[in-house]
Amino acid sequence: MKYLRSIKSKLYFSFFIFLLIAVSLAVLNLWLNEQRNDIEQTILKLHQLQNSIQTIQQVEKDFLTDEVINADFYTEENSNIEKRLDHSVKAVFRDIAALKNDYYTQSNTYESNLSLLENNILQYERRLSVLFKTHKEKGFENYGLIGEMRRYIHTIEEAQTEGSMVTILLIRRHEKDFFLRKEDKYIDRLLQEVKNLELLLKASNLSKTQETSLLTYLHNYKQVFKSVVALNRKIGINRSMGIRAEIIQVRKTIDKQMVQLSTKIQLQTDQERSIVIYSFLLFTAILLSIGIYWIYRVTIAFGKPIKVLSQNIQEAIQHNFEGVYFPVQESDDELGQLSRDFHTMQCRIQESLADVKNHSNNITQQNNLLLDSLRYGNAIQAAMLPKRSSLLRHFKDSFVIYRPQQLVSGDFYWMIKRKQRLFVAVVDCTGHGVPGAFMSMIGMTLLNKIISQRKIFNPAQVLEVLDHEVKEALQQHEKDSFADGMDIALCMLEQREENSTKYELTFAGAKRPVLLRKNNQVVEIKGSNRAIGGHIKRKTPKPFVNHQLTLSKKDRIYLFTDGYADQNNHERKKIGRVALYELIHKTCWMDFNTQKERLELFLEKHQGEEKQRDDITILGVELE
Repeated sequence: MKYLRSIKSKLYFSFFIFLLIAVSLAVLNLWLNEQRNDIEQTILKLHQLQNSIQTIQQVEKDFLTDEVINADFYTEENSNIEKRLDHSVKAVFRDIAALKNDYYTQSNTYESNLSLLENNILQYERRLSVLFKTHKEKGFENYGLIGEMRRYIHTIEEAQTEGSMVTILLIRRHEKDFFLRKEDKYIDRLLQEVKNLELLLKASNLSKTQETSLLTYLHNYKQVFKSVVALNRKIGINRSMGIRAEIIQVRKTIDKQMVQLSTKIQLQTDQERSIVIYSFLLFTAILLSIGIYWIYRVTIAFGKPIKVLSQNIQEAIQHNFEGVYFPVQESDDELGQLSRDFHTMQCRIQESLADVKNHSNNITQQNNLLLDSLRYGNAIQAAMLPKRSSLLRHFKDSFVIYRPQQLVSGDFYWMIKRKQRLFVAVVDCTGHGVPGAFMSMIGMTLLNKIISQRKIFNPAQVLEVLDHEVKEALQQHEKDSFADGMDIALCMLEQREENSTKYELTFAGAKRPVLLRKNNQVVEIKGSNRAIGGHIKRKTPKPFVNHQLTLSKKDRIYLFTDGYADQNNHERKKIGRVALYELIHKTCWMDFNTQKERLELFLEKHQGEEKQRDDITILGVELE
């Protein structure tokens, strides 16, 4: 470990060890997969050979069941069944050649087994070819020797000599019985009837020429029949005789060889698979042991000094770095340097703690003063808002949802009565918190001044004057001034006559609407598309407009800022103006306490754990 004194060099060397182990495991895994693939390929080749041999056996079966009664077989020089046999044998030889070249079957033992299998396949093919040729020579119905034999007997039958028809029918019957039952007694019976037919022909009143001709046909029939009998015996009267017996014997030999070959290859591949797996597990265990041993060595090398260093740090933390001095570890590596640096840091921290505490105390005091000021400002702002008792003196019922984003709010609702005119407004000032609260104080003061002192009672004119006064108060004619302002929905209610149930509503809005529940429906009246305050523009803005309606007893008025509609959920989706209007429409027939609960519940459910985005104000009143 002479050259591994630093932590960096030790870590580099450890990384190299683990990299070497990882590469070795990867190479072992590739080798294992390659060996598995080779084994699978060997087994696949064996299965392919088995399938090819079964194809030849299927050719034999198809020939004996279908092709021997197929007319095309006897008319074509190279029939479809013969082509199939040739193709199947070639496939078997290709599969045997593939096995000979396989990694696991290249030994002399497999070479001799596969060569013997090739010879037997060749014998199998030859026997099947002889079988095909013999059957083609024998014929069927109108083809081959059977066809020739039947033509002879049909010619004799057509002569219709006296007394011969019974004998001919017996000959045809014995012929059929022989082909069906394959018994020699039917041969003797047929030949005896042939003799009888010969005597009948000689005893008939036929001309000499006709007699000679019919006897020649009968003689030819007998000779061809004997040839067919000979071919039948060559093919095999049953499975234990003739070519069929030879084919069965060769097939059994091939099946036996395939079983032996399959068993032998399966045993070898199983052994090879076990050797591969055991080798992989052994090398893996060796590499893991090396890795575990090196981890142990690294842990011993780093663990003890790190543990001491950690204990000293924990002790210093528990005492808040006061009264405890960090002992220095004497070592040449990075841990020793870290120990010395931490000792220096602790000394400097202790020197700075006193200053930090002093500054922290000052900040705490200033924060407490600021919070006290904000709480006092909140109390002042709350005192300037209309009380519920004031609202109930002028309306049958009312509710207010007033939720500042911070301690003080940029939203406010306002009410004042002058003579027979009752003014109600909800105002949304620019910003929230302290800046919004200052704007709200300006807005309240100016509204009271305009109506109480200047005695301007026209809502549209009130907004025009309010716009002018805000711009003057904030000096918004200057270039560097703030563009602060406010949105407002202002209503003026006048009772037509004393104790009357009819009210004249005059509404003017600056970017804020009013909702009315009137005549069993909810109606929206939009305000002007113009805000109060802001930078003075060259183009003269459109004047604010009054909207006048007649309201009745139990009609409701809803005024609100945009804070409720703009509140988002965790998916950043806002409630939206449409959803707010639908909610008010669904709940406007409830009493105000229930309606307020529904609005607050919907807001809290939508908001969830998200922070409040803006000040929220909703005011609802019902006329007496």
